[in-house]
Amino acid sequence: MEKNAELVINLRSLRVASLENQGGFVVGSIMLICCILLIPLWMKKVGPNPIFGYTTKFARSNPKHWYRLNRLSAGLFIPLFGFLAIAELFLNEKEQVWILLGGVLIGALAIRLEEGRLKWLEKRRLTKSKSQNS
Repeated sequence: MEKNAELVINLRSLRVASLENQGGFVVGSIMLICCILLIPLWMKKVGPNPIFGYTTKFARSNPKHWYRLNRLSAGLFIPLFGFLAIAELFLNEKEQVWILLGGVLIGALAIRLEEGRLKWLEKRRLTKSKSQNS
């Protein structure tokens, strides 16, 4: 019977701690809003523009590259932000910051690698077409 009483007390303290964490609610809400804003990029509904999305000169130069890079970035960041919105209830602020920083850095690295790969393929294709025309 004592174990059940301890469990109830622990669950109550968890609820009280999560309700007291007003800042966590705000951060979790921001993460959910970011997820919602990224959905159109993932669904290829936003065309090349200098304001919203993965807006590099290379990405805007070709719609094919734009949609591929933005779909990749949204596909990486939607789960990250969704996880952090839920983790807001269980993790402390320091853990959340480390997960966010790590996720953003890994995501940014993956996107830059894909952009570099696309540039390399584009350059290779142009070189082949020049050599075939000569």
